[in-house]
Amino acid sequence: INMRSKKNLDEFLSQFDVDSSFKNSRPIVLSAHDPIRYLGDVLAYVHSLIVNEADFVKSLFKFQDKHIENTPKSILQENKEFLKGLDNKVLNDIFNSLANSTRIRLEQIVRFEDNAIVNFEITQLLKLYQLMFEKYGISNESSMVSNLNDLEKLADVKILTAFLASLEKVDTSGQIGTELLPPEWLSDHFNKVVELFEKYEQSGALDDKNGLLDRTFLEKVILNPVENILIKQIQSHFPFAKKNEEEKIKMLILEINCFDMIKSRLAPFHSTIFGEEYCREIYDKVISYLDTFTKQLQEVQNRHIFEKTGLFLYNNL
Repeated sequence: INMRSKKNLDEFLSQFDVDSSFKNSRPIVLSAHDPIRYLGDVLAYVHSLIVNEADFVKSLFKFQDKHIENTPKSILQENKEFLKGLDNKVLNDIFNSLANSTRIRLEQIVRFEDNAIVNFEITQLLKLYQLMFEKYGISNESSMVSNLNDLEKLADVKILTAFLASLEKVDTSGQIGTELLPPEWLSDHFNKVVELFEKYEQSGALDDKNGLLDRTFLEKVILNPVENILIKQIQSHFPFAKKNEEEKIKMLILEINCFDMIKSRLAPFHSTIFGEEYCREIYDKVISYLDTFTKQLQEVQNRHIFEKTGLFLYNNL
């Protein structure tokens, strides 16, 4: 086991050595500029080692179930029950020594990645290779699979962290243009949200009841930015809206433009991402702002028209 462990570890480490003497060694480090490709290359190589080693180990026990007539049973056949599953145990013992080195190579990327979308792709990649490793006999309790699971959880947490860090950097002091269009940060933020939602749907993660997009995530990424940043920013840019009707109209138009943009971004996911009741509540609450501001604008404009035409007394009829 020690000899096979050392052989696999040496082969693995050789993939990161440009001057490696191993045949057909193509340094993985050359793709390190692309985190997903890099992680995929590392995991794919480990997977190839597992597949080859699994075939080798199983070949050691391939006579276990064979019996030739008129010949004595072999030691393997005599000890069939004892040897059952021993090939998987040997395989796991061989790859225990590789678990830490693999983790180090993966963690240096996962820990410092601050892009929410990339982190989501990392979670999906790690989840896939856990299943692939287990398929070839690596135990889900082994160090190898446990390390991948820990890194998956780390990347998963960093998805929300990345969104929150981006929102903390929002500069709300910039002037609102005369076109009364949504602020740039709002468009950028919801573009990232939509990209995540699209990848989430494509991954099939919607069936995961304990998935990423729970109530807490949706509140912090969708509801809180709207209520705690956007609305406050708009109100701060129109401090005289309560007293000046023209200012009030401009403020409502901007609010309507913002929430109309948000609705157009989120609407395609109404029956998927927001299919669950707790998710739909958040979606409905955000969209309700659009209805509220639209009604307020209609009321202000009606009152304004009646005042301009000298028919203000008829406004409440």
